Amino acid sequence: MKLSLYENISNVFINHAFDILSQLNLDENSLKALSVLSKNDRKRFSINKSIPHFQALGIINKLLDKNILVLEKSQEKPAIKNKRQKVKKELRSYIVQDKVVFKNHGLRFFFYFIYPNLSLIVSNKTEELLGIIKINLENYQSLIFEFLCKDFLAKKLKVEQVFSFWNYYCEIDLYYCENNFCVLGEVKFKERKICKNILNILKNKAKQLQVQPNLYVLFSKRGFSKELVANKERNLLLYTLEDFKFLIEDNNG
Repeated sequence: MKLSLYENISNVFINHAFDILSQLNLDENSLKALSVLSKNDRKRFSINKSIPHFQALGIINKLLDKNILVLEKSQEKPAIKNKRQKVKKELRSYIVQDKVVFKNHGLRFFFYFIYPNLSLIVSNKTEELLGIIKINLENYQSLIFEFLCKDFLAKKLKVEQVFSFWNYYCEIDLYYCENNFCVLGEVKFKERKICKNILNILKNKAKQLQVQPNLYVLFSKRGFSKELVANKERNLLLYTLEDFKFLIEDNNG
């Protein structure tokens, strides 16, 4: 008999939560770091707010060595220092940071939902835990959707890899700039259609970066507004979940 999503979650994660912890064999601060990184912006030094700085660096390096985390390199170019030009106040303590990614998405699910709620499992309140998962599942899935969109776009563009971009001022989900060819994109995994406002925000980000993209790309779980589709610009690509059949067909081929 085919089990439902939530029956599978119970069987794989909830019923074996303490077995998973035992197999990981990590100290409390490492577990705490993984819980924080499963939900926040994933920047390498972001756990410094939760864990003493001198321990945080060692923890991240250990988790990278164990192949639990992998690095997502920043595409931001370090600012060229000019003695004659005063550094903006907000940038004086700013450092370019890589991000970290869970090597295994199932493990990220565990630290996103299960580890912070172990007390509910101990108290046999599994239905309450499943309720928390149902309410927040879309937020969890949005990052996975972003990774899928990167793979999708890389294959469509016939390039090795599509990246994300982040700096002090903005974050861009999809970023590719090589050999005078530039693509910027946004990904929305929401139960509502994308409107033109998202495209305008993306164009403003392009101005902030001082780039002129050859293509803008929008991915949407629920499609696009009539206005955006009716007035679609020539350098704009729009994709929905239906278009992901291309990835399945490509893998089967």
